[in-house]
Amino acid sequence: VKLIFMREFPLETPYTNVIGYLVRANEKFGFMKVLVDQTGVGEPIVEEIKSQGVSCAEGVKFTADIKERLLSNLKLLMEQERLALPYNRRLCQQINEQRYEYMKSGHIRFSHPERSHDDMLWALALACYATRRVEIKPKLRVIPR
Repeated sequence: VKLIFMREFPLETPYTNVIGYLVRANEKFGFMKVLVDQTGVGEPIVEEIKSQGVSCAEGVKFTADIKERLLSNLKLLMEQERLALPYNRRLCQQINEQRYEYMKSGHIRFSHPERSHDDMLWALALACYATRRVEIKPKLRVIPR
């Protein structure tokens, strides 16, 4: 998995601006799968994204189980050196600052320090999770002698 582009929007950016950007990016790159955080106000946003032509968009509700799966997948890709990231100080900071706590329920609770954010980390985790079970057709060319 190779992250080739990322865009961070300021926290108060209207959803319509983000959706418009995603629609234009989809037109340019032709995404195979888009996972969107559907927690809280996310469900209508996912529907709006789909209605604007990004039919491969799927909502993901962030439960304890889903968060564990997302970060376990991300960790595995990193451990197996199957993830290539451009250097981004804020993303590295969010990855390194992510905290976890084992709960009595058996789940893991994830958090970040006060006055910090983890949006880029979860966006990366969603993007990596979206690559699971996606078949990339190899491009093969025969070069004549």
